[in-house]
Amino acid sequence: MNRRTSVKSRFGWLAEFSPKRLVPWVRNHALVARSSWKRLLEEPLQTALTVGVIAIALALSTLLFQLAAMGGSALGQMNNTSDINLYFELGTEVRSIEAFEDMWRGDPRVQATQVITPEQGLAEFESFSGLGSILSSFDENPLPAVVRITPADRLAGRAAELRLLVQALQASEFVETAVLDFAWLDRLNAVVEFVDRLSIAVGLLLALGILLILGNTIRLTIENRRNENVVINLVGGTDRIVQRPLLYAGFWYGLLGGAVAVVLVAIVGALLSYPLQQILLSYQSSVQTLPGVSFPVFINLLVLGASLGCSGAWLSVLQHLRNIEPT
Repeated sequence: MNRRTSVKSRFGWLAEFSPKRLVPWVRNHALVARSSWKRLLEEPLQTALTVGVIAIALALSTLLFQLAAMGGSALGQMNNTSDINLYFELGTEVRSIEAFEDMWRGDPRVQATQVITPEQGLAEFESFSGLGSILSSFDENPLPAVVRITPADRLAGRAAELRLLVQALQASEFVETAVLDFAWLDRLNAVVEFVDRLSIAVGLLLALGILLILGNTIRLTIENRRNENVVINLVGGTDRIVQRPLLYAGFWYGLLGGAVAVVLVAIVGALLSYPLQQILLSYQSSVQTLPGVSFPVFINLLVLGASLGCSGAWLSVLQHLRNIEPT
């Protein structure tokens, strides 16, 4: 074997991509894609039902993912580091409280401090409660001195670090009680985590549902084209020739489902915009609504729909097409 023959045998696979073969291959795919599209238009009811189910599944999973992402973003941005109120022992000297404030003011976990003297606390209590006549009957001021600690912004949403800060403050001298309400923060974190996991679970289930729906639709298409496929086999047609129209049918179903899902996401996002805005504003979040249909979301829905469509068609073809043999 000479050198020219050896090189030809080694790189012979490149001939598959030669213009003489590539151009007819592209033309055949374009012809099959056009023919599959026309077949879908000839069955508008079946096409509309299949596309509608795919669109609803894609839109629902997309909205859940957006809601989970929005919740995580809002949780990180909202001012959920409530002030920590430190109640000092009765009779604690003012200079001890000021020394405590000076010490914690330089801590990187603390953004700001504020001292509320017993006199200031008594004046605020009288103005808001209207019980000044009752408090005036006490011989001494019953209210303790309070230091209000504002945690640093980097602790926003970090319940574990906030707890460590509260424990450190609680252990300080003269501090009787350190109060920070973790209950609402824990509930909010739990809700966001639940929605995040729910979106993943529902997304997987809906993707499986799309595969099953498309698989059943393609199975019915195979049965309706049984005679046509048998004739193709009798005249020497390969499996690829039989499979190609079915795969393109799945592709069109998925692509149309993704396009309709874009519209559904936009409509539902607009309907949920106002109530979501009110909820997030109550938590002082700068994230005020769902992200809606951006260009990446638009492309992702089309690609995801087309991919699931091709996958569902391919699985159905592998399972059912082998049962069609010429007799």
